[in-house]
Amino acid sequence: MTSALFAGRSIDVPMTLDDFLDEFRRQRVFVQHGQRAPHKALALLYAMGRLQGGERMTRYQDGAAAIAALLECFGPRREVQRPSQPIWRLRPRAADATAIWEVQIEGAGQLPESDNPPEAMLSSRGSFGLSADAAALFRRDPDALALAAGEIADSIMPDTRRDDLLAAVFGEQELPSGEGPAPASPTALQPHRRVRTYRIQRDPRFARTVLEAYGHQCAVCRAAPRLGADRFGLEAAHIRWVQYDGPNHVSNGLCLCRMHHVALDRGAFTIGDAHRVRVSPLLDQSEASTRMFWSFDGRQVALPTKGAERPHDDHCRWHQEEVFLTPG
Repeated sequence: MTSALFAGRSIDVPMTLDDFLDEFRRQRVFVQHGQRAPHKALALLYAMGRLQGGERMTRYQDGAAAIAALLECFGPRREVQRPSQPIWRLRPRAADATAIWEVQIEGAGQLPESDNPPEAMLSSRGSFGLSADAAALFRRDPDALALAAGEIADSIMPDTRRDDLLAAVFGEQELPSGEGPAPASPTALQPHRRVRTYRIQRDPRFARTVLEAYGHQCAVCRAAPRLGADRFGLEAAHIRWVQYDGPNHVSNGLCLCRMHHVALDRGAFTIGDAHRVRVSPLLDQSEASTRMFWSFDGRQVALPTKGAERPHDDHCRWHQEEVFLTPG
């Protein structure tokens, strides 16, 4: 049960989906000076996957490697991934109380207030997971878990990668649809409306203007398929993701076929100097990959006629630093 943490309430009431999402949204830092920092979101998703599998608390020594793997796959490239940081910094503190996370250290009294995690204590005696209130919410309302997981994934991943992230977290577990039974009142609808926040941010005009600027052809492979009078198979890709302050402007977009859109968001290639394709050294060199990617390495992408619509260097630089995969 939770009390005065939410909306000034002075009596204990069950946590709602709105309460959980409000707490998630006010967590400090998902973007830091333009750098991706999805660490807390990934730790929360991992704990939600564990809860779906029947476990609320996880020993640090059992879960740290899995969170590090999520950071490696879905976070920015770092020399060393430190899962202890989000695990520790999500914990409740007097100056920044949170009701969605719990950290326990066996045999310890009050947890230290330091921002720096006590690595040795966590490794030997620590455990972490969703708070009892949050766990009760998701056990009481499985649809709430699916909706919350979807919003968290949307907040840190583009559409091409969100389902990969959810599959990595929940594996073979079957998530509820998130639709649930028809709500009894308009008030009951509100939490289900709010979880669409991040998707609403995408301007529907962005896709139309980007595809028009590029003449409805993939900027990399020049594919421009038609079926009769209908064009298909092309998408507007954000270079700098909207989750990290990427604007819905043509200069932050590329018209790409589905394959090259997914590859851009995975960091398999980027747009380098003079708008030339740079393929990740980590990409395999099979015959198919050579045909689809390596054959375009160093080649300038197709560009809009208007200079103001061409990929902006700042957006390309962000992608190079935050998404593009390089060794080490």
